[in-house]
Amino acid sequence: IAKVVRATSTNDNTSLAGKEQEVDLWEQFQQMWGETKNEIEAHLLQVVGTVTDGRRRRRYENISRRNYESVILRLYEDNWLGDEATDALLEMNLMFNSRKNRKRAVSRQDMARFRELRDMWLANHLQVEAAE
Repeated sequence: IAKVVRATSTNDNTSLAGKEQEVDLWEQFQQMWGETKNEIEAHLLQVVGTVTDGRRRRRYENISRRNYESVILRLYEDNWLGDEATDALLEMNLMFNSRKNRKRAVSRQDMARFRELRDMWLANHLQVEAAE
């Protein structure tokens, strides 16, 4: 009986630690996507501020923010985002949306890839801003 209790206790602790790590990774993932969305919105405000045509401006204002794919693609179509920044943002959007219902856990590899994509977006976004 003592062996069973000890084994169960050890498994429960391991399981608990795994759940805590999973929650921590999810929170980091969610926070990083939130920061990225804020940066996309700031970029969008900067872009819309330069658009004088009201019809073109409304194209941006009327885009749903539930999924950022449309926003990213619209910025790309209007040449406000480069290829690398667009690809990075689209992959980040897909990664976040495929995990936001939490049926699929965020792994360390996911976090590493998400950070890599965020760095790509920031580097390319800053290059575009510097070029303007």
